[in-house]
Amino acid sequence: MISCGAYLYQFHIPADATVHIADQIREHAFTQEEEMKAISFMNKLDRNRFGSLRDDLDNALQLGRDEYPATLTDAYSLACRYKKDVC
Repeated sequence: MISCGAYLYQFHIPADATVHIADQIREHAFTQEEEMKAISFMNKLDRNRFGSLRDDLDNALQLGRDEYPATLTDAYSLACRYKKDVC
């Protein structure tokens, strides 16, 4: 769907919007779409292997630190580098 030019995050640019406003709307939509892809990727990870990673991210968020990846590339990189603690 994305390769054909569709977007996961739907947005609308009003007809009376200036070029500057339209660019801001597109940039915001791009940012939102990247975050949606990253969240979707993180949610699809195997719970057995990456469950504690997701718990760590949730705990950090509750302490006021948003450590969730903002892009799909960052999410993939985080998952590749993650090593599960073995007790």
